[in-house]
Amino acid sequence: MAWKKIIVSGSTAELSNLNIDNNVTASNLQLTGNANIDGNLVLGGNITIGDNTSDNIILGGEISSSIIPDADGTYNLGSDSKRWANVYGDTIYGDGSNLTNITVSQAATVASSFTNQTSVAVSHNFDSKNVTVTVYNSSDQLILPASVTLTDNDTATVTFDSSTSGRIVVAKGGHIVSGSVSADSIDGLDDQIKTKLNTESVISSSAQIIAGLPSGTVSSSVQIDHDATTNFVAGEHFLQSDITTVGTVTSGNVTAILPEGVVSSSAQIGDGIVSSSAFSSPSQGTVRAIINGATTDVDTGLQSGDSPQFTNLTLTGDLTVQGTTTSIETANLLVEDKFILLNSGSGSPEQGGIIIDEGSGAGHAFIFNNSAARFGFTSSLASNATSVTPDAFASAVIDIDAGHADIAEYQKNGNIKTDGGVVYIYS
Repeated sequence: MAWKKIIVSGSTAELSNLNIDNNVTASNLQLTGNANIDGNLVLGGNITIGDNTSDNIILGGEISSSIIPDADGTYNLGSDSKRWANVYGDTIYGDGSNLTNITVSQAATVASSFTNQTSVAVSHNFDSKNVTVTVYNSSDQLILPASVTLTDNDTATVTFDSSTSGRIVVAKGGHIVSGSVSADSIDGLDDQIKTKLNTESVISSSAQIIAGLPSGTVSSSVQIDHDATTNFVAGEHFLQSDITTVGTVTSGNVTAILPEGVVSSSAQIGDGIVSSSAFSSPSQGTVRAIINGATTDVDTGLQSGDSPQFTNLTLTGDLTVQGTTTSIETANLLVEDKFILLNSGSGSPEQGGIIIDEGSGAGHAFIFNNSAARFGFTSSLASNATSVTPDAFASAVIDIDAGHADIAEYQKNGNIKTDGGVVYIYS
């Protein structure tokens, strides 16, 4: 924040530069000359850039957002007579019906038919091993060959366990080979397992299969295989946890700790305490003292409960009132001192002021707020209030021509400074 110069009616404003630090709101803004904006610019509402085809729009920066038309399939990018020279993009979407002069240097799919072959090499010109090989038999059924080998970047070799006829399709991308194959065509499968899978039953009719039992549980009827049966005792392999009987506390002496500050009935009062029977008051205004066995009555005169009235009272010395409330009922109050000290002795010296009684001991107030270091006003404040938040602050005037100093104490929002006939407001 700083002092801002104010242009008042009748004065001439000469601006070589206009710097706007915050927001500016206007119903209309018209510039007949050039406008140079060095900072960020945010425009709301409908925006028209250029009002004639002869206007040139130059984008010196880069666009960091998507450009989306207002309606689908309505607006064009370029025209038949004014085309963009080159268009770069990762993906182009559309039906492609108007695309011309497109040359495809190689086919995307190569198919090769074969008859009674055990090995077929298919050549292509993809220059990559990133291909998909699919095999169909002569009935156009998808089959899985014995093996598929990518011999080089332009050759895929397919082998079969027996002579086969059909068609091989090689396409760009992937290494997905799908189909089905019998167990006899799987290389490396143990011959003994093959024989048993095809001719024998591994599990006899007397075998029992128990599935899903918890870990460590053994059933008493589990059979190991179909030749011999081994019975286990149920729960034999369960781990048993030692059970410790919870002991009970026997009766006995209990030591109790008294809370801090407890004093027993036998506590003795220290030396220096005067017995309550030393003084008494037999009547209002009389104090009776017993000293060394002798009784003495003393008349105190004016008592605290008395309400004396005086026609005139003149005190040649000081008057000290120790009560919490002092009421003065007078038509005119004359105070000889030049300065009046308020808030003296207050437990909360941050605020203070003067209240105009508008009924029931409350009303408008002129106050000083220490946290803001400013005088202020409030519309209603009770005389027994202990704190207040100002409704408004009083504005201070710093007159440099009158010898005032421009110090931080008065550099507050809304304060006014005058210097050589120029008016400033702090904000």
